[in-house]
Amino acid sequence: MTINNLTGIISLFDQCNIIFADKNQAQIRGMAVLETHQKRGFGEALVKYCEAYCTENNVDLIWFNARTAAVGFYKKMNYQTIGEPFDIKDVGEHSLMFKKL
Repeated sequence: MTINNLTGIISLFDQCNIIFADKNQAQIRGMAVLETHQKRGFGEALVKYCEAYCTENNVDLIWFNARTAAVGFYKKMNYQTIGEPFDIKDVGEHSLMFKKL
C-alpha cells in the first residue's frame, strides 16, 4: 500500500539576520509535522536534511523563530536560543534559535 499524504513540511531561505556575524546564513521557516505523526522522527529528519543541504552549500549558520512549545525539540538537536522570547502577533510566543554548522 502506498500512502501519498503530506506528513510534514519545511522551508529553507537564503536569509541573513543582522544579529549574527556569520556571512552565509539560512533561515528555516514553516516547519510543521502533522500532530498524528509527531514524535516519530519526521521533524528531526526534515531539520537534518536542511542541515546537510546547508553544509553542502557552505552555509555557516541556520537560524529561525521557534514557537515556545518547540524550543525543547530544537535544543535536543543542539540549537541554542538567543535573547528573550517575543510575541508574533496572531501566532504566539517565539524564541530566536540558531546553530553554527
